[in-house]
Amino acid sequence: MSLFEEYEPKLQVRKTDPETSAKAAMRLKPHSAKAALLGRYYLFDLSDEQAAEQVGMTIYEASKRCSDLRRDGFIEPVKIGVGSSGHERMICRITENGRAAVFHLRAKNYGRSEVERPRRSIDGEL
Repeated sequence: MSLFEEYEPKLQVRKTDPETSAKAAMRLKPHSAKAALLGRYYLFDLSDEQAAEQVGMTIYEASKRCSDLRRDGFIEPVKIGVGSSGHERMICRITENGRAAVFHLRAKNYGRSEVERPRRSIDGEL
């Protein structure tokens, strides 16, 4: 069985949190950390560590947000790579739902939709 078949994203709220916390965890707001990270996945296939570095966050700050993006169906794991510590890391790519969210956020921010760019892996492959 592969890592991807075993992976099940979990809701990032405690069982004791009110229902509104669970709903808030599902939202994607412009200028949020989740939106910034999703914008990087729009351009490249990345590990959480690489995405964090590109938006100027620590891996500790970004890992929960990246987990939220996977849980919400905006990014999905596609392969295993090696992180800066030498440990294996999931490499994720944006999904169609993620692409739609990026277009929606850009339209909301700029009053128009942006021209779509081709997605690339961090090493430049299409």
